Amino acid sequence: MVKNDFRRYTHSMDDYSQKQRIRERDRLIEKARELKKTGKDEEYIALLQILEREDIIPNLKERFAAVLGEEVCRRLFDGLPLPPVGDPPAEAVTFTEELVNRLLALEERADGPNRETLIHSLSGNAHGIPAAAFDREKVYFDNAPTLEAYLQGCHSRAVETLREHARTGEIWFEQIITNEVVEFVASRQEVLGGVLRYRRIYLTKIPYDPAGWLAEEDPRKKRYLACHCPMAREALKIGDNSINPLWCACSAGFARQKFNVLFGEETKVEVVSSLLDGDDACRFAITVPERFL
Repeated sequence: MVKNDFRRYTHSMDDYSQKQRIRERDRLIEKARELKKTGKDEEYIALLQILEREDIIPNLKERFAAVLGEEVCRRLFDGLPLPPVGDPPAEAVTFTEELVNRLLALEERADGPNRETLIHSLSGNAHGIPAAAFDREKVYFDNAPTLEAYLQGCHSRAVETLREHARTGEIWFEQIITNEVVEFVASRQEVLGGVLRYRRIYLTKIPYDPAGWLAEEDPRKKRYLACHCPMAREALKIGDNSINPLWCACSAGFARQKFNVLFGEETKVEVVSSLLDGDDACRFAITVPERFL
């Protein structure tokens, strides 16, 4: 979808009050529902990326305030224009680049946070996923004989879900699922499952556009097709490497949310590989609390 197609659904203004942003977001939600109902899959998926941004930014602010402090959070966002509601994902790249640069500048201060604290501040629940979303997984987890058995079962259930979406043609979250995608995931337990090695669970993200990713041969284009982040992926498309890989700690935070619920505590997560760092995939390692080993 081109830029003008996005703007067709919005009335971009230089400045939005929070209430105006919420009203515009609600209008876009209705438009997304209409697109899905009428089978306009590509436009629906593109609009979902815009809507994700409207949750991520306020959730990041709340996380920064909690971890770094209210005053530091205020300085981070002071004078930093928010991407207008409804603008295409490419318009968010400048915002993300500047926000990460401001975080890195904090690290340079004598009284600033260290890198571990910055990663911790980014690896929260940016998507605002409620703990209740993992209630069913918690039951599977509690009933599994071992952690390894749970991870294997989690992967098997995900593969069966993808198989059903491939059969019906229904979109899975933001992904169009083909039989080739199902077989790709089925052969890799780290994708939508997890593999336990030496006290850590390793996870590899499924590509954002898995069918396109499987068909693409160009490494740069594959990185773009793999990236899920609505705040950064367009930087990969143009290949300017403008966003520091520190930003991928936000995606790591998304990856660990389920395990925070399963283990009943905030887990430690590490970015093992990152698309923004030139790697082929985003891969994370979650440290398992001792009592679950």
